[in-house]
Amino acid sequence: MNRLTGTVAVAYCLIQILMSTAVVHAQESGAGGDAPIHQPDALGFVDGDTSQYLLPTPEGGLASLYFGVPGDEPFLGDWDCDGIDSPGLYRVGDGFVYLRNSNTIGTADVRFYMGEQGDRPLVGDFNGDGCDTISVYRPGTGQVFIANRLGSESRGVRADLEIFFGNPGDRPFAGDFNADGITDIGLHRDSSGLVYMRFDQTTGPAQASFFYGEADDQIFAGDWNGDGLESVGLYRSLDRSLLLSNENRLQQADVTYQFGEDDWIPVAGSVGDLTDLELVGPTDRPGVEVIAREGWGSAPIGQLEPHTIEEVTIHHSARSFAGSNSDAPARIRSYQRYHQDQGWPDIAYHFVIDRNGNVYQGRSPEGRGDTFTNYDPSGHFLVMVDGDFDGEPPTDAQIESLARMVAWGIDEWGIDPGDVGGHRDHAKTSCPGELLYGLIHDGTLAARTDELRRGGVALQILDGAGSLERVDQVEAGIDPDPGLVMLPVIPNLPAADVLARLAVCPGCAGG
Repeated sequence: MNRLTGTVAVAYCLIQILMSTAVVHAQESGAGGDAPIHQPDALGFVDGDTSQYLLPTPEGGLASLYFGVPGDEPFLGDWDCDGIDSPGLYRVGDGFVYLRNSNTIGTADVRFYMGEQGDRPLVGDFNGDGCDTISVYRPGTGQVFIANRLGSESRGVRADLEIFFGNPGDRPFAGDFNADGITDIGLHRDSSGLVYMRFDQTTGPAQASFFYGEADDQIFAGDWNGDGLESVGLYRSLDRSLLLSNENRLQQADVTYQFGEDDWIPVAGSVGDLTDLELVGPTDRPGVEVIAREGWGSAPIGQLEPHTIEEVTIHHSARSFAGSNSDAPARIRSYQRYHQDQGWPDIAYHFVIDRNGNVYQGRSPEGRGDTFTNYDPSGHFLVMVDGDFDGEPPTDAQIESLARMVAWGIDEWGIDPGDVGGHRDHAKTSCPGELLYGLIHDGTLAARTDELRRGGVALQILDGAGSLERVDQVEAGIDPDPGLVMLPVIPNLPAADVLARLAVCPGCAGG
């Protein structure tokens, strides 16, 4: 992952998506009178090592500010009731709250203490007055202390309401889970993976529950699609994945994206004009739009064996192309069938590139690949380029797509560029073919990969509709642009609903 602004990790594929700890309302007059309009919100992150906030701009850039110290628990909220969310933090060690009323660099405008050491902050509009406040959850006792006002000048705030909810050790989050304009309390129980929600500010059991996430996931909530209902999302630092769901129930995530660093903390809201802040990173970079498994017609897959990627290994299919590229999706399905007939859980590779450079999602990179030869593919990021490159050269589009996938993989897992090789470097085989292997080892591929890595490469897996449309075009012989595009730092997900998914398709369990 590229490092900008000293040692700060800045992911170029931060997403402008929908999250707020309180619903953002705008009033607009119409034939039926004033009506609330729910605005999509923006997701940013805080680098836990440096307390640097990375906030998205409307133009698709990334703005930077610093607030707090490492170890603080950061968030965004509308502290002065102006409709703009700005930074805040809770110092878990002493219960102090520090808030900024603008998205600019500076010291706290408001400071006070709330709760006691070890409490967890909850941010939201707990009485529907349009202003955000700080409440706390006490994990040791399962108590929620709700406050409808902020403190000032380092004075403490007493709770307006105390209730019991959940079990000791539950992890809290907040959101308007029933779209009534008042923030509710949610809990995530690591031991079971269950989410519990309560819509009334009274002591009692959960009024809704469902399975979502895993232990150590960072659970939060927001109005991801602008319908006024705030629903669950999570950031999984283990594999740097963001998952968002538009409903509060057990379901496959509506949006999945992969980026960031394992110490990043999600923060979100309506951040307004950020022109006074420093912009970090370019506004766009080379990217690859990947056809998802549901697009090319993947069969259900089996259980994958986890591994940790340390190097890149390039394969070919050893199957010559004849005629057009229109049978590419069918070829990939045939490779998957053949591999599963060998008892493997899925197609052996993590990504496949067809003759015209289209990239297809294979097995999850978190799953170890498979091979017919005598080497262990554990730790290998496997990219297969479709064709027989002992008898035909790879196309220019294949070379460009391969370079982008290799550059992305190097940065994604911190791979040494010297650990990029062909299948024949690990086993007695001609794979990936003499003509492709020559490009790997004569420096041609490395030169393009190095060039791409100077700015980073974005990888987006198309949603189901986008993948099906791309496959329809390929099969019709239209052969669209293979997805070698310039992608914004923060793609506008609300406009396209879902631009990127790393989750496997429904029914493809085990990915």
